[in-house]
This record gives sequence, structure tokens and C-alpha cells, in this order.
Amino acid sequence: ALTRPGFFLLPLFLLAPAILDIYRAAAWRRRLTGWLLLFAAFAVVMGPWFAYNYRHFGVLTLSAAGDLGRPIWEASWQGRWNGRTQAALTRIADEADSDTETAAQVTQLAGDAGLDPAPMLEYVRQWRTIRQIWTTPTEPEERVKARIESTREYRRVGLQNIAQDPAAYLKHRLMRAFPLLWIGDVPIRHSDIDATSPWIVRGFWGVQAVIALLGAAGIWQLW
Repeated sequence: ALTRPGFFLLPLFLLAPAILDIYRAAAWRRRLTGWLLLFAAFAVVMGPWFAYNYRHFGVLTLSAAGDLGRPIWEASWQGRWNGRTQAALTRIADEADSDTETAAQVTQLAGDAGLDPAPMLEYVRQWRTIRQIWTTPTEPEERVKARIESTREYRRVGLQNIAQDPAAYLKHRLMRAFPLLWIGDVPIRHSDIDATSPWIVRGFWGVQAVIALLGAAGIWQLW
């Protein structure tokens, strides 16, 4: 749980069934005790994580940077292009030495893929500008402060991106990002995914899609 703080969401998904279970069960006191133990275990496991973040950042947050700004920014772009194209854009942003070189590589990538280069250039510009906030300082303490500043900037820019076209954002999230959350995590090292055959990746997706469908069927049966 400390390596994947998303576990924080688990009790929220369990809460509604717990309430139904309590009210429908004859031995409700015994069942209520079980659910209380579940939430107590959750508090014990997640307590150190919240304490760490509060100690260093002064807020109760899941993010080690003190805010959820980076996920908001990432979500504002996710779904605009396929994963390999966005990965290529991110590599350009990280490796290109100058703005001129960056623009040339992005324009070439857009031309090869038959895509509009304007949003690609904006994505790379945002990526580099915000990242420089916390990579420029050299002192460890200053880097920590800059990381907090950068994640707040991620949040501001991400919300600004979403506000420009909320309908398109919702479409991307529902049609691409949301399914990928459940069937897009493949057991391959991140650095090796682009070199893996798309058919192998799709095979993993297929297996996970079946599991997700079985899960949906189980939810329907439970309901």
C-alpha cells in the first residue's frame, strides 16, 4: 500500500456494499465489527504515508509532492494521441538540446503521423517549462520546495488545458483513458514497451479485457 497509495480508494468502493450488508444481515453487530476492523487496518497501513506527507509538506495528501497536480496535467493530455506517439513526444521534450531542435523534431513527428503539430508543440513546451522548475535547483532542500511549486503549476496548467475544451477532455477520458486504466497495464518494463510487438501488447490487453468483463458480470450478479 505504501508503494501504490491508490489503495486509499479501496474503502470508498467497499462502503456501499458494507452499508447494504449491515442493514440486510441478521447478525449485523458481528458484520459491523468486521467492517470496522477493515477500516482500522486501512488506517494502520496508510497512516505512515499520510504522516510522512504531512510532516514534510504540511498537508494530508496522497501525493509525495504535496498535490495531485501532475496527474491532473497528465490527464489533460492523455488520449490526444496514441501511447507511442506521446512517448515519442516526451522523449523529444527530454532529450532535445534547443527549442529549435525540439520544434523541428516535433514537426517531423507530426508530419510522419499526419497530425496537427500545434498541440504537440504546446505539450512539449509545457512539459519542459514545468519540469525545469524542479530540475533547475541543485540544493536538496530547494529541490523539495521546487517540486511542490512545480506540482501546483502542473495543476494550474492542467485545469487550464481541460477548461479549453471540456467536452473533448471528457471524450478522451471515457473513450480511451478510462479503459486503459483497467486493461492497459502490461507486465513489461516501461522502457521496453515501445520495442515490444504491438500484437504482444494487444494480447495482454485482450486477457485483461476479458477479466474486466468478468468483473463487470460479477458486479451485475451482485447487484
